[in-house]
Amino acid sequence: MARPIRKAPATTIGALQSGRPRNYGRLKASIPELLKRAGKEGLAVKEIASRLGLKAGSVYRWFYDCKIKQIKKVGLARYAWVG
Repeated sequence: MARPIRKAPATTIGALQSGRPRNYGRLKASIPELLKRAGKEGLAVKEIASRLGLKAGSVYRWFYDCKIKQIKKVGLARYAWVG
């Protein structure tokens, strides 16, 4: 006799979310401050990540989603405050 087909358990939104808190609010305050202090030459993404204790991918993602007009890309993986 064939085995009955098992349905996958229903997932909830809570189950899909990771247990790690998001840092967007903290990043919105700290990244512009770092860029203002860096001056016109700006900072590389790896420098920002190491100073804030984050992964470079998180910082790249923040810049991708960033809506602050004073932050501009000034080189390869390099951003500056130009406001």
